[in-house]
Amino acid sequence: MAKPRWRIGAITIACILLITFPLWSQYPIYHLPLYYIGITVLIGYVIFTHRRQTCEAARRRFVQHWERQRLRGFWKHAGSASLRSLGLMVSVLSFIQFTVYGRDPLTLVARLVDTGFVWPPLLILILFSLLSGVASWYENENKYTGSKFFG
Repeated sequence: MAKPRWRIGAITIACILLITFPLWSQYPIYHLPLYYIGITVLIGYVIFTHRRQTCEAARRRFVQHWERQRLRGFWKHAGSASLRSLGLMVSVLSFIQFTVYGRDPLTLVARLVDTGFVWPPLLILILFSLLSGVASWYENENKYTGSKFFG
């Protein structure tokens, strides 16, 4: 399968924008070394997943893995994917708050508790994580039925 050139171009443009963000942004980055470490990890992850998605051996591994996951059932998969998604969202938001705004997670939670504004962000995070868990099942199922010729 040929690699779409627009995807590689979009990844390149996004990497350049993220790397040069502190130069042209009007917002100061409080922890600049940590920002660049995070961007390096993010770029490495995007490149790794892009290569993994275009590799046929990775598709075969996915089919084998998904056949085992399907046996667990919809709700177990959606629940575990929702928890993974919730953890990822909280980690990314905490990293952004700490790196860009200089707020550590405990201070951020304390400020939310003091203002009484805890429940709306928490409910939004939980809702998006549940939607992500359900979408994960359908996305993997569509990917599996499209890759069935590998099995």
